Amino acid sequence: VMKTKEWHLKIGTAMMRGRRRYFEDACVVTAAVPGQPNVRIQAVFDGHGGPESAQALAVNLQDVLTAATPFTQHSLEQACEELERRLKNSVARSGSTAVIVIVEHLDHKEEVIVQGREIVPSMDGHFDTIQELNSRFTESAPREKIEIGNRKRPFKLHVVNVGDSRAMLVTGESYAALTRDHVPDDPGE
Repeated sequence: VMKTKEWHLKIGTAMMRGRRRYFEDACVVTAAVPGQPNVRIQAVFDGHGGPESAQALAVNLQDVLTAATPFTQHSLEQACEELERRLKNSVARSGSTAVIVIVEHLDHKEEVIVQGREIVPSMDGHFDTIQELNSRFTESAPREKIEIGNRKRPFKLHVVNVGDSRAMLVTGESYAALTRDHVPDDPGE
């Protein structure tokens, strides 16, 4: 178990070896992104078949995310592909899941459309109006336009989930899931 307070964040992580003889997991508790003073990253890598993959991902994460700015869905997908390339070139056996959280302290205001705590992008990369989104989706959760980058909502989180690990946001006495559990037969995955 580890707790730390750094920058604007209080971070906790707990890991357990279980019944194995060796520890297979790795984490990045908090790391700055060079050239991005308002950004921090956290990650958990759940190794399988040995610790090499999880450790290699943790070692390469900061470098790969530095090249992925500004953070968009496309740049983060490319970052994951680059991490996979590096992993294939350096690790023969083992694998890992990954949950990566990028915390941006915004220095400007943005209007975004959210569904719950999730920003809803349009299909072509820009953000559509609520009416345009509602015409495309039949989900029942309400969407609303909010402003982020202000005193009330100073942060923007980017969450990457590859595999079956889970990320939670805990604030005071409440919490919210930042990831959805992996379901193999979900065509949306």
